[in-house]
Amino acid sequence: MKQNTRRIDTDLTVIGSGLAGVAASSFALGRNIKTAQAGNTGALAYTTGYFDLLGGLRACGGVSICDPWEGIKTLRKTEPLHPLARIAEDDIRASFEEFITFLDKCGIAYGKPGDRNLDALT
Repeated sequence: MKQNTRRIDTDLTVIGSGLAGVAASSFALGRNIKTAQAGNTGALAYTTGYFDLLGGLRACGGVSICDPWEGIKTLRKTEPLHPLARIAEDDIRASFEEFITFLDKCGIAYGKPGDRNLDALT
């Protein structure tokens, strides 16, 4: 059986539909970038529903931290080239808000990080 070839014109193709792929697509779409995403659902449906901003630091022996914002301040001092160390706190907060809003519109309930990390049994 012969299948017809489909052509999709896009500015960006995201390969993968886990949490990182969904985030990449949502941020691109929010900036009017014509986006196509390929992949299966992965484990997205089996997650806790919480976002953890920064759960631990190597400089602290990998021990869990309660306050991710204080953790980022420490990260800026101990690992200044780490991606989170290079982004302003306001930008991180705005990005979480944007992504949580996108997921909510898709019917996927996630809680945004507050000023404290949560412990959850998984």
